[in-house]
Amino acid sequence: MTNDPTVQDTIDSVPTLTVAARRIRSLNAEAEERGAPMASAEAMQARLFEIYDEALTHPEALELIQRHLQLTLARTWYSADEVVALADQLDWLLGVSTPAGPDPATAGTAEAPPVDENPADESPASL
Repeated sequence: MTNDPTVQDTIDSVPTLTVAARRIRSLNAEAEERGAPMASAEAMQARLFEIYDEALTHPEALELIQRHLQLTLARTWYSADEVVALADQLDWLLGVSTPAGPDPATAGTAEAPPVDENPADESPASL
């Protein structure tokens, strides 16, 4: 803690990373440990199922997870950037919104990071 109220306000306003987003981000480290250039769609799907319950009370996050679960069926790999983008969006949705939806007083004042709805399926062989 600091005695400077401006610094403390800044520290307090920085959201902590959500458990769900940390678990998604860990896919990159796990792929790297295995020597794989990308995270597999199967690993992403398993991780999305693992964090599903955390999103149940956050409709926007639940929708994002359900959408990505569908996308994993037609994918083979996720690039590190895609994994980080999804984790960033989960952090925003789970950290900014309150259970059962965003705060009406702040609704519409910020936007979630964009996610590519139709990313190209890049296989390691094409890199």
